Amino acid sequence: MNEFMVLVERAVRPVQAGPKKLTRMREELLAHLMAIHEEELARLGDESAARAEAIRRFGDPESLTAELQQSVKWNDRIDARLNRMYGWRPGESATRYSARLALLLTLVILPWLPFALVTAGLRRPHDETVPTTAAILRLFGGVLVFAPLCVFVLSMLSIRIRDAMFGAFGTPRSWRRVAGLAGLSLLAFPVLGLLFFQVSLGNIDVMADQLTTPTSLVASAVGYLFVPLYLVWFVWKAGPGQIRYVEWASLDIGPQLPSGVDGETAA
Repeated sequence: MNEFMVLVERAVRPVQAGPKKLTRMREELLAHLMAIHEEELARLGDESAARAEAIRRFGDPESLTAELQQSVKWNDRIDARLNRMYGWRPGESATRYSARLALLLTLVILPWLPFALVTAGLRRPHDETVPTTAAILRLFGGVLVFAPLCVFVLSMLSIRIRDAMFGAFGTPRSWRRVAGLAGLSLLAFPVLGLLFFQVSLGNIDVMADQLTTPTSLVASAVGYLFVPLYLVWFVWKAGPGQIRYVEWASLDIGPQLPSGVDGETAA
């Protein structure tokens, strides 16, 4: 099986497409190759001969890569580029991947700071309600710290929940661990929210008064309960595909093959 997977991966890995498209290609080609093997095994009655004949009939991986690339649409190419930037990379740990996502979010937020400063500076002489430069810097400082931190925490929790839910990558299957990790978000995000308001607005007492009203308490409870429920639902839906993608992408197929038709190499 591993020999067949490596052969399929040599053909599919250079194709410029997103994770779902690549995984679908891999599974379809593997099923096709396994069917050929079963056919040859029934005909020849010898495992080694059947495997060799199946590999021969499968064809040259590089030629197959070119054929697969022709089936790729423009949206698949966009998915490939987004995956190279935001997706998991072979050999990347959960911590490093989550930290990279947090850093990318920081880079997205940062350019908005000079825009906010310039806009506020132009409006301030005509509008007394416009925040001061110090207030804007403080707010952006909090956003630049806590928004990426929330992304990091969510990413780490979802990965750990996935591994515990499906018993993946050496992690024992444990629904108790899934519940514990999901419940951890109930503590993490209220704490992060309070710290954000304290650092960014410096007015935690006013916020506390607003949050202790019956309506706010109910809304906050519903909102925070949504986070662990969504995490578990997301992992349950996306986890198997993520695991299978990692298994394929982590295969050692030897030296990197030539790239697809546009001269780039998919991760």
